Amino acid sequence: MKNKLFLIGLLSVLLSLIACQVSVVSDVQEPRWFNVEVFENTSTIGMTVYDFEFEKQFLDIENNAIKLTNCIDVLAFGSHNISERSFTNWDLLKTNCEAVNRYYKAPNSALSYWPSKWDYSLLATFASDVIPYIGGDNLVSDNKRLSDTNIELIDSGKYNIKVSYDNMIIEYNLLAKADFNLDGNQDLFIRMDWYIEGAHGEGNDWIVVSKLSTQSLPITLWRK
Repeated sequence: MKNKLFLIGLLSVLLSLIACQVSVVSDVQEPRWFNVEVFENTSTIGMTVYDFEFEKQFLDIENNAIKLTNCIDVLAFGSHNISERSFTNWDLLKTNCEAVNRYYKAPNSALSYWPSKWDYSLLATFASDVIPYIGGDNLVSDNKRLSDTNIELIDSGKYNIKVSYDNMIIEYNLLAKADFNLDGNQDLFIRMDWYIEGAHGEGNDWIVVSKLSTQSLPITLWRK
């Protein structure tokens, strides 16, 4: 009888501990985050998209100077008005501002199943379609990972990872972490800068990926 009571008591304690652990995990929230290093001479992007101001100048198709001071103007301005010589830098700013805009539409915090470090081992688990779209590519998911392709690491930093992929050099830049699709889970906004080795051609693309549990593989939500 004593043994039976002891086992019942032990089982009760174990169930209580498990319940506490589940409760703790379900309540873990991480604040949204933005990589301010992608904007020169910037230490904060403010509390709202209206607070964030900068000064960028570009040339239009008639070589007139255009000055833009915030991401609202950037996203509203037509790319067809930008001169060819300014277009690469313009497109880069537009992607950064896309991240800013989506960051401020996201909740202040969300559940996160991402590891604390942004590195190649994490990138390798992304779907094989997490590459720049340069036309003619088939980006339909084939259930493979980047680790299943011929991608090779070149270099990595705190928020950027440079790789070789076929004849392309791609730099994956982590711009923001937030719940962009409002499902309660933290997602990653990633800018992909690329150029073709030994040929003309460069640009950037962006993608948003999500992770729904500690064990699950990252999934692709949206792309440029």
